[in-house]
Amino acid sequence: MSKTHILTIFTLTIGMAVIPACAPADPTTSYCEQHGGRYGSRTDEKGFVEGYCVFPDNTECPSWDFYQGKCKPGQTPSRIRYDMMPTQMPRSRADHSAAAAVPPPKTLAELASKAELVFVGEVGPVVQRRTYSGYGPKGELLDGFDANGNPVPKVPITDFELKVEQVVKDDGAIASGKPIILRMGGDATPEMKQITANGEYPFSFTGDRHLFLLTRNPDGQTYGFYYGPWSRLLIDGNNNLRVSNGSQELLKLDGSDAPISLDEFIRRVKRIS
Repeated sequence: MSKTHILTIFTLTIGMAVIPACAPADPTTSYCEQHGGRYGSRTDEKGFVEGYCVFPDNTECPSWDFYQGKCKPGQTPSRIRYDMMPTQMPRSRADHSAAAAVPPPKTLAELASKAELVFVGEVGPVVQRRTYSGYGPKGELLDGFDANGNPVPKVPITDFELKVEQVVKDDGAIASGKPIILRMGGDATPEMKQITANGEYPFSFTGDRHLFLLTRNPDGQTYGFYYGPWSRLLIDGNNNLRVSNGSQELLKLDGSDAPISLDEFIRRVKRIS
């Protein structure tokens, strides 16, 4: 088991965040929070500090095992008091564009400014599953080593092809007819979507329909969500937009208490762009 106090790895924000070329951080705390848990730690008999993700049902997983899909909620009763843990977990600031480190946007202009592609569409089929260790200086995927050649853990990613229904903003990719690829951290499956449904940052999977606000990853070929669930909006039955987190609150920006409808959003983004 990897020990949290001796590892430095590239930030991978599950879900769906844009990951810069070199951002040393331990991503397991934000991953735990994004999937409904709270991060805690304890010292083992050899003096090593081990991180754990504690879930609302008071079960736990070693943080790296959960991060790598080797452990699931509901398996092991926790020895860390969930009700005594802080409500806000520490977050890395090393990655300024990782969704777990970026606070929600306050204005629609702020939200739209980070998105090179904005469109209504659907998550299509999985096109690739693999592991990697981050991005290199030229945007290349690193496999087991950092940009300096040092060994670092590999983590899973899942690439989906997206289906475009209504274009709002295009950086040229949609017009070119090239596939639009969404890169999500983690091994995205229907099971993980169900497990994380009530968390801060639920997994997406094939068939999910959203208003997407996508930002290019460092490879220049795939896209992610700069603002996490605020860059992956739900369209409800009243044509209003909702944040795609567990609580699915109505999208309210610019200091207004009025929800933003899809039509209003499209008009305003086109005017901004």
